[in-house]
Amino acid sequence: KQKRITENNIDFFNNTAHELKTPLTNISLALKMMSKKHDFIKSDRYAQIISAENSKLADQIDRVLFLSKMENGQFTLKSEEINLKDLLLDVIDNFQLIIAEKSGDIFLELPATDVIIKGDYYHLSNVFKNLIDNAIKYCKGQPIIHIGVEEGPQHIKLNFKDNGIGISPKDQDHIFEKFQRVNTGNIRLAKGFGIGLSYVKTVIELHKGLVNVESDLKKGSQFQLLIPVSK
Repeated sequence: KQKRITENNIDFFNNTAHELKTPLTNISLALKMMSKKHDFIKSDRYAQIISAENSKLADQIDRVLFLSKMENGQFTLKSEEINLKDLLLDVIDNFQLIIAEKSGDIFLELPATDVIIKGDYYHLSNVFKNLIDNAIKYCKGQPIIHIGVEEGPQHIKLNFKDNGIGISPKDQDHIFEKFQRVNTGNIRLAKGFGIGLSYVKTVIELHKGLVNVESDLKKGSQFQLLIPVSK
C-alpha cells in the first residue's frame, strides 16, 4: 500500500512538472520574439528579471524530473568534451544581475591553461548554478563567492567558497538527502524544493566524482567537487 501511494505521488509530481514546462517554454519563446521585434527589450531590466526567473524555475523542474528518472533507472548522462573555463563563465554570467543588486561579487580563479573535462554540459551547469544560488540565498549580507579550479593528475578539484550563514554539523549529515534544507531559523529564507544538493551529489557521482562540504556556522561554507580528468 505504501509503495502504491509513493508511486502515485511520484506520478502526480512528474505530471505536474511536465505541465509546468509548457507555459515556461512559451514565456521564454515570447520574450525572444519580443526581443527580435523591439531591441530595447534586450536591455530592459524587468525583461531580464522575467527571463532569469523563468530559467531558474525551468531548471528546478528539470532537476525534479532528472532525479525521478534516475530512481527509475531511465537516465544516462551525455558525454562530451567541456572547456571548464567557458562553462563557469557562462554560469557566472547568469548571476550578474542578482549579484549586482546585492552589491556582492563572484571571483573565479583558474589555471593558466584551459581545463578540459568529459561530461554532461547541461547538468554540470545546473550543479554549478545550484551551488552559487545557495551561496547567495543563504547569505545575510553582501554575498562574496570564490570559485577555484585546481588541476591534478587524476581529478579536477573545484572549490565553491562563500561567506554565508554556514551549516551546522548536524545539518551537514543530511544536506545531500532529498527534501532537506539548511535550518536557517527563518522559513522565508528556505526557498526551493529541497532537492538541490541531492541533485548536485547525484550528478557528480554519475561523473565518477565526489562532493564534500566544509562549513562553520556564521563563517560560510566551502563545497569541494572532484571530477576525473578527461582522457
